Amino acid sequence: MKLPQKTIALVEDDGLARAEICEYLRYNNYEVLSAGTQSDFEKKIANADVDIFLIDLGLPDGDGLDVIRGLKGRANCGIIVLSGRSDDIDKVVCLEVGADDYITKPFNPREMLARVHSLLRRLENKNETADLSTESTTDSIISFLDWSLDTNTRQLFDADNIETPLTRSEFDLLVFFLKNPNRALSRETLIANLRGSNWAGYDRAMDGLVSRLRGKLSKGNSSINYIKTMHGVGYLFIPKPK
Repeated sequence: MKLPQKTIALVEDDGLARAEICEYLRYNNYEVLSAGTQSDFEKKIANADVDIFLIDLGLPDGDGLDVIRGLKGRANCGIIVLSGRSDDIDKVVCLEVGADDYITKPFNPREMLARVHSLLRRLENKNETADLSTESTTDSIISFLDWSLDTNTRQLFDADNIETPLTRSEFDLLVFFLKNPNRALSRETLIANLRGSNWAGYDRAMDGLVSRLRGKLSKGNSSINYIKTMHGVGYLFIPKPK
């Protein structure tokens, strides 16, 4: 049986680079949507079912980071950044806003293809293990203490049904914690499961992500701590903090 063709959406302002990437991906049996500007890209993907997004950071009418932020409501898709910026801080920022991988230009198209394949496998594995160990689950709603997480809409609501916005990375991290309650998880484990081995070594980015999620869950109340730091180990998610 022939597997369904995967769709990749590319935004790259360099016309020649965009054409070469599209040609290479199509040669390898991917359907490709492409654009050279943020506005054109957003129009093309508006009603499209996309598996992987390839995003250039420097766009003539916007910032690739804003494009990534705009994808936070899309489930079961991956994001790979293509950029000439090689500083670690740029990679950390991309991870924090929701990117899954980062490829520095210039790059070998075979490396890009390998990263795409790796990310698709990770997404498929994540979907296969989507059963969540939680206090209460009704359809797509996961409840723990005073919170309810809708995994379909990727929205988090408190006991008063007021939404607390989550970034794409914060949502993914919370889901992973909910799948592994009361279990010590190392930073390496979190990075490997959320972003893959290509993000190894970016512990500080994960620390910042955990800190922001902890703050949102506690609503600034230091006496409530859903995510406990285990010094020398990592983090422990407690669905029912005392």
